[in-house]
Amino acid sequence: MENGRSRGLAGARNSGIDAAVGRLVAFLDDDDEWLPGKLSAQLRRFEESPEAIVVGTAMVVDDGENRHVRLVPSEELDHEAFLRNRNPGLHSSSLMFRREVLQGELGLIDEELPRSYGEDYDILLRASELGLVTVVNEPLVRVLWNGQSYYFGQWAAYAEALQYLLTKHPDFATIPAALGRIEAQIAFALAASGQGRDARTWAKRALAHNPKQIKAVLAVAISWRMVTPQTITKVVQKFGRGI
Repeated sequence: MENGRSRGLAGARNSGIDAAVGRLVAFLDDDDEWLPGKLSAQLRRFEESPEAIVVGTAMVVDDGENRHVRLVPSEELDHEAFLRNRNPGLHSSSLMFRREVLQGELGLIDEELPRSYGEDYDILLRASELGLVTVVNEPLVRVLWNGQSYYFGQWAAYAEALQYLLTKHPDFATIPAALGRIEAQIAFALAASGQGRDARTWAKRALAHNPKQIKAVLAVAISWRMVTPQTITKVVQKFGRGI
């Protein structure tokens, strides 16, 4: 089917939600894979927790050479948990929602989000404000990470989208460590996109809010050309992690 809404990932995904007729909606990126038992496990969780807004699962990261299991710290995550940490083991390809909630109080994927980057984090932040986000903490999704992603390396877009999220979700400011985490990610993305002066400004903010933010230190190093973002990205991806 064609995307009948705004151009990009968010509009395409919302077009699918609008066209769906089932009670539940689950997402799957075209380069990922649902593993056996995923849907049945999520259906059981919805039956056990009828108040749940969204049910996700853990994942396996496949970089083409190695596979890394990424679990989630807890099977029940509140809003503060998502402010403090994206909980990256909870991938967009693992998420399942009640369609009426997506088309109602939760709302669809944000089509104003620059390049649709971080659309999964945004909807998890919104969902956790409404109620329970629960996780079947088993690796039931295979996520392919080998640089083929539409977003891979689009550092300026990352920075723009993260600043949008910071404005949209002012609750970040209530937790200095959480605010510093996002500011450090913005600093890193700006440095990687060649905006060194702005990167150092954001890095200074990040370290003021959270002195343990390594990404802020790395952003400064990148801005002074002491290391490249490609080198750092390759290192962290070997451990099944992302920037």
